[in-house]
Amino acid sequence: MHASREKSSTMITMARLLVWIGVISISTVCFAQRIRPPFGLGDAFVADVLSRDAAIFVDELKLDETQQVLFETLFEDYQATFSDRVAEVRQELTALQPDRAEENEARRRLREQARDDMRDVLEEYRQQREQLQPGEDDAELLKQFEERTRAIQEQLRAARQPAQDNETLQQALIDYTLRVEEWKKEKTQLRGHFMTDVKLLLTEDQQKLWPGFERRFRREKSLRDYELSGESVDLFKVIDELDLDQEQQALIAPTMEQYGLQLDAALRDRDETLQTDSQEIVKALDSQDRGQVEKMLERQIKKRVNVRDVNNHFVELLVHALPEETATEFQLAARARGYARIYRTTRAERILDTALELDDLDESTESTLQELHKQHSDEIRRLNEQLKISVEQHEPAQVIERTLRRINWDQSTSTPFTEDPIAQVFYARREYSETILDQLQTILPPEQYEQLPIGSIGPRNRAEDSRGVGQGEGSRGRGAGDGRGGGGINWRDFDFNGDGRLNDEERLAFREHLRSIRPPLRESDESDD
Repeated sequence: MHASREKSSTMITMARLLVWIGVISISTVCFAQRIRPPFGLGDAFVADVLSRDAAIFVDELKLDETQQVLFETLFEDYQATFSDRVAEVRQELTALQPDRAEENEARRRLREQARDDMRDVLEEYRQQREQLQPGEDDAELLKQFEERTRAIQEQLRAARQPAQDNETLQQALIDYTLRVEEWKKEKTQLRGHFMTDVKLLLTEDQQKLWPGFERRFRREKSLRDYELSGESVDLFKVIDELDLDQEQQALIAPTMEQYGLQLDAALRDRDETLQTDSQEIVKALDSQDRGQVEKMLERQIKKRVNVRDVNNHFVELLVHALPEETATEFQLAARARGYARIYRTTRAERILDTALELDDLDESTESTLQELHKQHSDEIRRLNEQLKISVEQHEPAQVIERTLRRINWDQSTSTPFTEDPIAQVFYARREYSETILDQLQTILPPEQYEQLPIGSIGPRNRAEDSRGVGQGEGSRGRGAGDGRGGGGINWRDFDFNGDGRLNDEERLAFREHLRSIRPPLRESDESDD
């Protein structure tokens, strides 16, 4: 078995290397990717005022028909000016890109040669394995093969290093990023000019509405720029979706007014810090001043935490102000919007709901299922509160860690699952849900249990089990792209930290599960492993 796993591991390494050879050119598609700027362009070339924003101007400022026509004229002029400047800035950025045509052609030739070499190695390896006598140890052959594949891998790694000196590329990166930051300032000025022109259209009464309009407009734009859970919530939208009656709206009006003012202050403070720090971070990167970069990143995270805390504070105030039933609905909606990873329906809850809808449930079984459902809901509620606390405590540091990895100052991989406190609670919640499903299997007779959409990991999903596939926790549907391998296995079930991808430890757990459910190889099949 150990030898078989070694062979399997070697073949997997080989397959990965071939894939890598095939896609390595992706890293040379554009200059920004090749030299790995610390921060993406984001919405740098997207206008601050878009066509869909017109409704905000009309609704908040009470524009009449004539004013709306004039507004459209101003908006068209703003769009034309913005588009012209974007085209010019893009040309300037293109001029800053170093000419690497010869280098890219050399990389292409090397990839083709490496692909051919790898196929030759594979064919030679297969031929030599076939020549081995029954029971003969192939450890030495494996060792030779791995050494040759590593040599090809090292050649490819060397090819990924830029032919131009690092100082030239670093300076190109700095120039490129500084030009983008200059453009962002100009972009803000263009928006300012447009807003000033719009303001000239307003009557005296409409001028009084301007501060409220500005706050709403800022919420619409700035809340999209978030890094932390809970930072992107707009409680005005959550309240609107509750469809409160006039009495309830009047009850919370003073609280909502204060929320709008405090959130706006926190957003302005955060955005000003982000804008001020952007060029300073680039300069600190140029001088390799890691301490200064970390200091600014920590300052930015604190501003983001302030926005998140304003939202959380007013969620609690509104919960106490609203009637109990409405307050519960509001709290769940606000948390689901700000902490979607936490406050989502669990797989076990979906299956329990389905179980309660089964036909021919006797009274005793239905009562037991309802009790189990309540037990599950109470425990998940407790675990979700732990998760929220853990996320708020540890997520800011994790964001900084990810940013440092992006700028190549932290070469380590992501935090191991065993050391990630957030992932630990997610895993505890998943494990608890699995125990509930184990209980469910003892409550229902086999013919009813088989009607449930189980189909995920665990003892209910063995290789010989041919039942239909259900939706695992975190899955968004069936078919291509939903994370499922053959036999109903869902890689999302191994995403213990809930970040939407598998790190090294999670991948190891996934592979081990595949091995555990894979039927044992027959002697005649080993050559295909």
